[in-house]
Amino acid sequence: MIATLLVVALFIDGVYLLKRGFRAARTGDEPRCRGCGYQLQGITSDRCPECGRELSPANIVTGHRTRKPLLGAFGIVVIGLALVVSFVIAADLNSRIDWYKYRPFNWLIADLSPPGTPRAALAWGELHRRVKLHRLTSTQQATLAGQCVAMLTLWPSLFDPAWDELSREDEAGILPAVQRQALVDRILVLQQKPNASAGGSLPLEWVTQQLLADRLTRAQRETFLSQLLSFDLVARPQIAKDGEVDYAMHYQGHGPWQGLSSITSLGATEIDGVVVYKNGGSMSSGSFTGSGSIGSMLPTKPLNLAPGRHVLRVTNRVRIFAGPYIANDEKNRPTLWDHTQSFEKEFTVLPPGVIDPIELANDAKVEELMKSSLSITSAESPNYDGKGITLMLNYCNPPMDFAFDVFAVCDGAEHRISGATGRANANGGTGLAGGTFGPIGGKTVDFILRPNADVARKTVDLHRIWNGEIRISGVAIKPSQYAKK
Repeated sequence: MIATLLVVALFIDGVYLLKRGFRAARTGDEPRCRGCGYQLQGITSDRCPECGRELSPANIVTGHRTRKPLLGAFGIVVIGLALVVSFVIAADLNSRIDWYKYRPFNWLIADLSPPGTPRAALAWGELHRRVKLHRLTSTQQATLAGQCVAMLTLWPSLFDPAWDELSREDEAGILPAVQRQALVDRILVLQQKPNASAGGSLPLEWVTQQLLADRLTRAQRETFLSQLLSFDLVARPQIAKDGEVDYAMHYQGHGPWQGLSSITSLGATEIDGVVVYKNGGSMSSGSFTGSGSIGSMLPTKPLNLAPGRHVLRVTNRVRIFAGPYIANDEKNRPTLWDHTQSFEKEFTVLPPGVIDPIELANDAKVEELMKSSLSITSAESPNYDGKGITLMLNYCNPPMDFAFDVFAVCDGAEHRISGATGRANANGGTGLAGGTFGPIGGKTVDFILRPNADVARKTVDLHRIWNGEIRISGVAIKPSQYAKK
């Protein structure tokens, strides 16, 4: 308030000084021309001799003005000072006013792109405020919901503005029906992407809730259920004559973390139309966020396959149930989806005496990285007599594929446990068990990991492995709980 009064006072004083300096009051009593200031005393003509103006009473003034330039200049300075102070006050007031509250709705929608910018954050905040205060028209509400659907991803954080707005409108019951259907359709499109539910997906969890509440159309229901799991049959492309066909059914989840469960079963397995197995392995799960495989191998010697190309055909049945997985309880749970599909893969039988080539890579540069990426845990002797061993071979981002024979060194002798394989730049673990040596419970032993091409040939996709040996020393073997006292 004081600053405002100061500005007004300065401005008034400046105008006063400016007027006194350049337009001072007239002094004297002689008549003069209003236009040019010519002294008219003694003039009898009806026009000014200087400028020719008609000398009517309105064009004749008394006295003359004495200008004071310095006083006028000081007045200009005072007015300028008033303007500067006014600008400072206005800037301060402007900083205190949230002008964004008055930004037009369409401008706010435009500010949402590109996402993640400071301007987008401001726009989301203002739109949330207007939604909360019910200041959007039905048309604007539908436009906002449509923009959120278009910007949706399958991995929003808990504070992702687009998903936050959609879920909030849904919970409040104000999400327009058209936009609800558009939201479901958008999620179903995103569901098809690889690793769609890696780490969990809030939108997929939401669609699952809509499914269980019977809010999806029939077409949406069929699409969602059919996309929950994707499969890919892989088989080793070449095998030796009378060897084994190693194959696996890889699967990838595209669904929720919870709320649904599934049973996947491998049915009839054929080679060139001849049924070799009537039933294969199966897998049960209460989550659709991960990936894995169901593997098996087929001996070909009884089939006497000729060298050349052959076709492996595997039938896969998927059943999806409502609710969490409960072992042996599928008959008591609603079945939402029951679908059987066949997959085919070609493989080649090599001529007699020819083996599937495996490249052994001698790369000493990665030796230390290979050693640091492998570790052994959970080593114990499971039998009551203390003989044999089980363990977990863990790997974390090895620089190359590997296929090892794993040996335990006990009392100076090597004892083979099992084979172990792993892929480069992957994380995982392989449980191994074997051996009748010992007793070793309570002892400390060394393990040798030795590359073996035959171990690689028993996989579906290892063709080049690291050709180096690793020794892991001083591993304590936990005695079995059933060991003799």
